[in-house]
Formats: sequence, structure tokens, C-alpha cells
Amino acid sequence: MALESVGIALISAVIGAVVTGVPLEHYKRHRDRQGVAAVLASEISSLVHIIEVSSTISQFEFLLSVLDKQNVPIPKFYAVDPTYGPIFEKNIEKLGLLPVAMADRVVRFYTYLLTVRAVIKNLAGGVWESVPDPAKAKAASIRAGLKTW
Repeated sequence: MALESVGIALISAVIGAVVTGVPLEHYKRHRDRQGVAAVLASEISSLVHIIEVSSTISQFEFLLSVLDKQNVPIPKFYAVDPTYGPIFEKNIEKLGLLPVAMADRVVRFYTYLLTVRAVIKNLAGGVWESVPDPAKAKAASIRAGLKTW
């Protein structure tokens, strides 16, 4: 009889742990998913806002119109290391928590961002100065970056 009551108590404990643990784990994952989505959305929004406020696109369009006429050096202050960004890099392992469509859009945005940053770094780093027509090469690079952005 004592062994039977221990078995019932053990089964009750296991059922209780499962019944309370599953909803708790589901809620925890839900909150993690919301947190990851919120911080990534904030970083993306901030990056887009900086581009808009600083008129970055207009500046590169103006630079493009100058390069169509003559070669000019690209100032080094435009150079940005081609990194994804601190929020994305700290949360990359959590992308799997997001719904597939959202994770796809986030990864696509950061891939475009990395591409644009690499174009800018190449421009400011003088990569195109050694080619036969540096102005044309720089202009083509800016056009590709603008299309990507």
C-alpha cells in the first residue's frame, strides 16, 4: 500500500510538472520572441531613420552626378565597417524564435545593409583608384549600392 501511494504521488508530481511546465515554457518562448522582434525592429528603424535624417541617399546621388563628369576622391568619413550591427549580432542565435517570414525579412535587410556598407568601404578605401576609369567604376558601384538600398 505504501509503495502504491508513493507511485501515485510520483505520477501526480510528474503530471503536475508537465501541466504547469509546458504553458510556462510556451509563455517564456513567446516573451523571448517578442523581445527579439522588438530589439531588431528598433535597430532597423534607427538605421533607416539615420539614413533619412542625414540625407545619405541624396548625398550619394549628388556624388553620382559629379562622378558622371569627373573623378573625385570619396572622403574617408563615409567608410563604415561592413558589420551587421550590435543588436543583430547579439541576437543572431535567436532568429529561429521568430516566425519564418519575419526572420527572412530581417536577414534580408541585414544582408542588404552589409552589401551597402561594403560598397561604401570600397569607395572610401580607394579600391577603384587603380582601374582605368575610376570615376566610371565609382559611379557604377554607387548605382549598385543605391539599387540595393
